[in-house]
Amino acid sequence: IRRSDGAYRWHLSRAIPERDEDGRIIKWYGTATDINELRETQEALKTSEATLKLAIEITGLGIFDLDLGTRKGGWSEIAKQHYGLSPEAEADLDMLMAGVHPEDRARVEQIATDALKPGGAGIYSAQYRTVGIGDGKLRWLTMRGRVIFSQEGHPLRLVGACLDITDIVKAQAALKEEIIERLRAVEELGRQEQLLIRQGRLAAMGEMIGNIAHQWRQPLNTLGLIVQELPHYYERNLFSKQYLDASVTRAMQVINYMSKTIDGFRNFFGPDKEKELFRAGEVLAKTVAIVESAFNELKLKIEVGADADIFIFGYPNEFSQVILNILMNAKDAILERRVTKPRVAVRLFRENGRAVLTISDNAGGIMPEIIDKIFDPYFTTKEPDKGTGIGLFMSKTIIEKNMNGTLTVRNTEQGAEFRIEV
Repeated sequence: IRRSDGAYRWHLSRAIPERDEDGRIIKWYGTATDINELRETQEALKTSEATLKLAIEITGLGIFDLDLGTRKGGWSEIAKQHYGLSPEAEADLDMLMAGVHPEDRARVEQIATDALKPGGAGIYSAQYRTVGIGDGKLRWLTMRGRVIFSQEGHPLRLVGACLDITDIVKAQAALKEEIIERLRAVEELGRQEQLLIRQGRLAAMGEMIGNIAHQWRQPLNTLGLIVQELPHYYERNLFSKQYLDASVTRAMQVINYMSKTIDGFRNFFGPDKEKELFRAGEVLAKTVAIVESAFNELKLKIEVGADADIFIFGYPNEFSQVILNILMNAKDAILERRVTKPRVAVRLFRENGRAVLTISDNAGGIMPEIIDKIFDPYFTTKEPDKGTGIGLFMSKTIIEKNMNGTLTVRNTEQGAEFRIEV
């Protein structure tokens, strides 16, 4: 309908006739409702769905939504591919659980059982092997999901995402084997440090593979959660154009970050890298935004205090990678020790003419006997499938070698504090 100002708007009209004794229409009664915003939202939804579908296909992320009562639900084509199924194949929870490798099945079932317990966090997170139901192919998957409970605390649905990380696991295994062989040679010759220096480029390639896996894990989980939120908001009539635009923006930020991460690691030791002057607070805010949803899910409070006028001359993407590494290590330590009121504090300020960034947690600190080793290459206290021991080593290399700064750690009364000075 054209309005008096010349603008056209969509309307929904309904009417019923009034008839006389002979059945002739003598009058109409009706209503007209302005649905212009609804039409715009529907069009924006179509655009966002196409964008999100493209993003999911690019990342290889499989999406699922299961009814825990019937043990059936919806699986995306990519999710079915992860289990060796064709796109048209029917799948339920029992069938897919049967596809888990026998050596991993008990552990995966226990993780699922813990996630379904009333009063718990309801978070399902696992890394395991599958044997393709249709093709018999062995795959490594990483899966993360959330349990939806009823008001009475009964588990109703499990929604989440899964990613095929077979190539990454194989590359890490081959890399570790290569490193072990080289370190044996170094120990025999008594020249471990000298050999590591001479093999710097080989080590850089290995660090790149491990850190891409490490840095992508959280952004992929965040992207999966953004996708999962859309149908829930739609079903609850909370869907709006503002929420839609915000969701698409957040998804594209994650995708752009992942793209920049690959570019940054590809050129990590290259001769053509150029430093730039960047605002440290902006890089810090973007990095915190990537992990914020995961921290909120775990009820992990993250406090940020930053001087907005601090500039650093260096590599903003690598600086972001260092922050992300330390934040994720803090989260893992808090979860491992089951801190009742978890908290991570981040401060950015200037001291003695230098930019200083501190990240502290309340997880109890680092054991004195290993605190001097945590920056060593390949040193880790995590399980083999959860850590490579190169995250902090890589972070220290970025800060001290590439940005002429320092990265140190100390124990406080409540936990550990990492300090970056540039």
